[in-house]
Amino acid sequence: MRSAMRRPGVEPLTIDDEMADGVAGWQVYDVKMAGVSLVLAYRESFASIVRTSGIEGLLTTLEHKNRPNESAAVSGASRSSQP
Repeated sequence: MRSAMRRPGVEPLTIDDEMADGVAGWQVYDVKMAGVSLVLAYRESFASIVRTSGIEGLLTTLEHKNRPNESAAVSGASRSSQP
């Protein structure tokens, strides 16, 4: 699915969603922004970490990167449940 983000004074940014119809329905499996695949970018980044630190290093890196997201989700959930 192709879309474009238009901003004043700047060329539109193309965003392509690569999708597949599976058992659970349609799912996005890659997003390309300005022709750059996020899957390939992450794959290259992850491969570099695995080469230098192994699989455990990759898992540790991902765990640390996800911590701020977890605390934000928890604090957002607690705020939304308050009257």
